[in-house]
Amino acid sequence: MDYSKIDKKPEKEKTSKNIKRVQLLGFRVFFIGLIIGVFVLVGSAFTVFMGILRSAPDISNLELKPVTNFTSFIYDKNGVEIDRLNSDQGEARIYVTLDEIPYLLQKAVIAIEDERFYEHNGIDVKGILRALVTNIKSGGIVEGASTITQQLVKNNILSPEQTYTRKIQEMYLAIQFDRKYSKDLILEYYLNTMALGHGMNGVQAASHRYFNKDVTELTLAECVVIAGITQAPTALSPVLNPEANWNKAKLILNNMIEQGYITQAEMDEALLEDPYQNIQIVNQAYVEASPHTYFVDAVIDSVLKDLQEQGMSSIEASNYLYGGGVSIYTTFDPELQEIVDKHINDTSLYPASELRIQLDYRVSVVNDDGTQTHHNSVGYVKSEDQIESFKQSKLDEWGVTTEHEYMENLYQTLQPQASFVLMDQYTGHVAALSGGRGEKIGDRTFNRATQSKRQPGSTFKPLAAYAPALDTGTLSPGSVIIDQPITINLNPGTYSPKNHDGQYIGPSTMRRGIWHSVN
Repeated sequence: MDYSKIDKKPEKEKTSKNIKRVQLLGFRVFFIGLIIGVFVLVGSAFTVFMGILRSAPDISNLELKPVTNFTSFIYDKNGVEIDRLNSDQGEARIYVTLDEIPYLLQKAVIAIEDERFYEHNGIDVKGILRALVTNIKSGGIVEGASTITQQLVKNNILSPEQTYTRKIQEMYLAIQFDRKYSKDLILEYYLNTMALGHGMNGVQAASHRYFNKDVTELTLAECVVIAGITQAPTALSPVLNPEANWNKAKLILNNMIEQGYITQAEMDEALLEDPYQNIQIVNQAYVEASPHTYFVDAVIDSVLKDLQEQGMSSIEASNYLYGGGVSIYTTFDPELQEIVDKHINDTSLYPASELRIQLDYRVSVVNDDGTQTHHNSVGYVKSEDQIESFKQSKLDEWGVTTEHEYMENLYQTLQPQASFVLMDQYTGHVAALSGGRGEKIGDRTFNRATQSKRQPGSTFKPLAAYAPALDTGTLSPGSVIIDQPITINLNPGTYSPKNHDGQYIGPSTMRRGIWHSVN
């Protein structure tokens, strides 16, 4: 029998099966390739990820505690604060421990910044997922998920640049530091690090700046005002934008209720307060605060000199003094300084014929082509009523009219000038000092008491000769002194003092000798 027709299949069917085999083989190759590609991609990503972690700083050599921009304090002889020195950037920080910070301020910050602070391990996974969903829905980045620990790492260790590398390192270091430090210590560091507007860093500096009180004295309303600043220090400034700040403060109060930190009654009481009225009063006083006194200027110069003599460069010394949280105790006596200031500014003690005001008038004119022409003149007037006419005469002289765009500066100095130093002759302690009469208009301006060096001349005679004779009872104002030539043996050499007029009158009273500056 012929069986060939039984096994033989149509040519079409064979072709179809071959195509399926090829397709299956192709799918297997693609699938295997896809798996290999995924592994390669994951492996590459893992390698990059591990490289980022390995390039992160070693936490054994790091400290989360803020280390810069600490306010320095100057105290008088009784230990009473007389002035503060902030960094050259105008930033201030006054460190306080957690037990000095009100419970409600701690919780206000947690309620708005990191509600699961005491639950997570440095990063908040729930917060990350919530922020991811919110940002996807909004089509942009409108919510972050940085924990308090992450913000500390960003502010005190890493740079502020917005990159994936920095973000991954930030999260990694946050987990490491969360293992290294207690939650309370991390919170303490953060409350002393927070940027709170107008150059204030930390809650103590902010409390002084906005409420003129220690942080321990803050009310609930004042606590939420401060806590609400940090997310946008300018936009939420209680000085510049009180309405926006209050809206944020009310949100914080609601969060605090939801998280169990306060009751509805406490919130209602806080809402009855108007903290912004006091903020404006304190701010006005802060803006109008006088510059450092001549005494403080002299202290600053002295400390900077001492630091440089100990091996610091001028920049290092300045950074240390203005940002190192230094406490400087001085010999300053406020009661004696008040007496000095009163008399050195008493116009009646100066000869009326010599009283006048020195004017230093400077004008910069903007020309049509954008360049500037500068003019300057120094002159004198007898009273403030004559200042405007002096300025106008100079503008006329320089050809400057109301049609010109110009900028002007006027510096006034009372004449005659004087300075004063009150020193304890037994200890050398300077109790009071004045570097000039009239209003002081800047910090570390010309200090006549320490910088106006002059040949002392005959001023030493009453101090070193006549006064000691009177003080010890050796002579009286009416005692007779022989005014005659004398030669002093200096060994080697000799010295023969002379009177300023070259005359000698013989017997004369001490009173006349002082009056005529007799040698």
